[in-house]
Amino acid sequence: QTYEPVTGSDESVAETEADLSALLFQGNGDIRYQAYQSVRAVSQTHNSLYTYILSAIAQDHATENKLRGYGSTLNKQLLGDEVPADVFWAIMIGTKARVDLWQRYYKLKAGAIGDTIRTCDVYAPWDAEPTAISYDQGVDILLDALSKFDEVYAGRASEFFTQNLVDARVRPTKRGGAFCAYSPGKKSFLLLSYTNDYSSLFTLAHEMGHGLHFDWIDEKQSYLNSNPPMILAEVASTFNELLLLDYLLEKETDLDAQKALLTRQIEDQLNLLFRQSTISRLELAIHEKAATGRLDTDFVNNTWKGLYQELCGDVVEVLPEHQYDWARIGHIYFKPFYCYQYTASNIVSLACYQQYKKEGRDFIPGYLELLAAGGSENQIDALRKYVGVDLADPQTIADALAYVDGLMQRLEGAL
Repeated sequence: QTYEPVTGSDESVAETEADLSALLFQGNGDIRYQAYQSVRAVSQTHNSLYTYILSAIAQDHATENKLRGYGSTLNKQLLGDEVPADVFWAIMIGTKARVDLWQRYYKLKAGAIGDTIRTCDVYAPWDAEPTAISYDQGVDILLDALSKFDEVYAGRASEFFTQNLVDARVRPTKRGGAFCAYSPGKKSFLLLSYTNDYSSLFTLAHEMGHGLHFDWIDEKQSYLNSNPPMILAEVASTFNELLLLDYLLEKETDLDAQKALLTRQIEDQLNLLFRQSTISRLELAIHEKAATGRLDTDFVNNTWKGLYQELCGDVVEVLPEHQYDWARIGHIYFKPFYCYQYTASNIVSLACYQQYKKEGRDFIPGYLELLAAGGSENQIDALRKYVGVDLADPQTIADALAYVDGLMQRLEGAL
C-alpha cells in the first residue's frame, strides 16, 4: 500500500502504516489528524474490494453453517473456542451497560488536553511521561512487585534474567512488538525493545506473565495439553501488569507519575473491554446479514460507524473517515468472533485479581493450579474450580468493570 507521507514533529517522514499509526500517540493534533487520514484514505480507496472479500468470507461461513447444521457463525466459533453462548452474551450485555466508563474517561481527557477528542486523538498523550526507568531499574522493580505476590513466583521470574532469556535491547534491525516464544519442555524466551519508560516496563511484566504461565504448564502437562485456551492465555500476563500497577502506585508519591500510570492502564482496559467487544457487535450484524444475502459497502460502513457512535456518545467526535476503519481489523476476515476473547480474557484477569485482593495468600495455590492446567481442562470449569471465578455470572463481569471504575476514581483524585 502507498500512503500519503506525513512529517512528524521531529521532522522525520512517516509513510508506512506502522510509522503513521505511531504518530497517533504524539502531541500535535494536526499531525495526528493527518496521519489518521493518510491510513484511512487507503481503506476508503479500496472500500468496495474489502467489502467484497468480507462478504464472500461471511457467505462462505453461512453456507458451511447450513451444510453442517450450525445455528450460526457465532455458534460455530463458540463451539471451537469451548465457550458457552451464555458467557458470550453476558460479556456483550455487561460491557454495553458500562459504556459510561469510556465516555467518562475521554471527557476527562478532553478537559486535560483542552480540546475536543476526535477518533484520531484517543491515544494522544496527556502530558510527558515524568520518569525515565532504566532496564536494570525496571527489572528490580518488576521482581520486587512479583515477590510481594509470591517469592517462588518471583524466583522463577528472576531465572529469565540470570539465564539470559530476555532480549530487551533496542537495535536498528530488530523486529517490532513484543512476544514470548515457548517450546514445550524448555524455558520460554522473551523479546521486546525496552525504551526506559513505564510502557516498556509494563510490556516486560506482560511478557513475563506469559513466560511464567508456560513454566507452570511445563511442570504438569504433556505436549498435547501445553497450549492454554485463548481466554486463559492472557490471564497471567494481565495479572502481572495489575501487580506491577499496584506496586508502583503504592511506591509513587508524585501525582503526575500516578496520573501517567493510571491513564496508561485505563486506556489499555478500555480498549480491551469496549473496542474489542464493539468489533464483535459489528460481526454479529455482518454474519446475520450474510445469512440472507450479500453485504454492501453502505451496510458495513454505516453499521461500524453507528456502533462506534454508540460507544463514544457525544464525548468523542467520530470522524467521517472512521466508517472505513473496520477494514483494518484482520481478525474479522480470518477468525470471526475472535475479538470478544480479548474482552473475556481481560475480564477473567480482573476477576482473578479481585479474588486475590479479597483472599490474600490463600488465593495463590489455586491460581498457580489454574496456570498449570494449560489446555487440559474446560476453561470455564477450571476458572470456577481453581479461583472461584464464574464467567457466566453477570456479576463477575459487573465486578470487573467496577475495578476499572475504581481506577477512574483514583485518576480523578490525582487530577
